[in-house]
Amino acid sequence: MLTELDVDAADVLACFDTGLVALTLAARRPDRVRSLVLAHCYATYARRPDYPYGLDAGAAAQLIHDTVSPRPAQERIETAFQVAASAGHDDAFRRWWTRIGQRGAGPRTAATIRRIATTSDVRPRLRDVTAPTLVLHRRSCLNLDVGHAHYLAEHLPHAELAVVPGTDPLWFTDTPHLLDRAVAFLEAGGAR
Repeated sequence: MLTELDVDAADVLACFDTGLVALTLAARRPDRVRSLVLAHCYATYARRPDYPYGLDAGAAAQLIHDTVSPRPAQERIETAFQVAASAGHDDAFRRWWTRIGQRGAGPRTAATIRRIATTSDVRPRLRDVTAPTLVLHRRSCLNLDVGHAHYLAEHLPHAELAVVPGTDPLWFTDTPHLLDRAVAFLEAGGAR
């Protein structure tokens, strides 16, 4: 896609599970990724014997079922509060979040995407990421353990960790600190 856009190298911002794609791109095509900003990302989502962060496999599967299930709307979990507690009480935000979630994929496809996102493991590729990387995490993030951010910062060769105030996993809600740090990093050219 970068070739079609006539872009030599891009600065990549990823949030949550899109970090798996961004990290894979940066590892496979270091010439195409100038810098990375990873907000609430992880190298692997599920807890494993050699990785103490995240949910166990059973809890991750139950979360997928509870949030993607085609049950009647009144029986579904309200995911807007999971991703943006600061905006969860805003009716317009909740309607928007639900609408975009339901337009993205049908229940079967959505469940498959969530299973891939919660079972993938890109830890072996981290050493191949040469781009300067900013790993961002809100201090009180409600649904992703800050241990994921520490792990990424410790295992990416050129990473800087910034833990900022806030609770929301969604990058564009809550306090401005996360976006402020991302912009400053990118304006500095990904410099550490």
